[in-house]
Amino acid sequence: MKVLFVSATDIGGAGRASYRLHKALLKANIDSTMLVQRKNSLDHTVVAPSSKLQQLISKLRPSIDNLPSKL
Repeated sequence: MKVLFVSATDIGGAGRASYRLHKALLKANIDSTMLVQRKNSLDHTVVAPSSKLQQLISKLRPSIDNLPSKL
């Protein structure tokens, strides 16, 4: 089984709970990865945007997504 956790951050708020579940699955030998917008840990199983352009898009995405509802 492969598990993917998606969160805004890996440490803080709901991301903390997701990170704990992610680590528990890894300890149980289940293939788990965590995808976040902002990476605060040094954990190699947590993946975040790496290039400057990807980071910029990640920061602007919530505003862009809300734009149609404001129009």
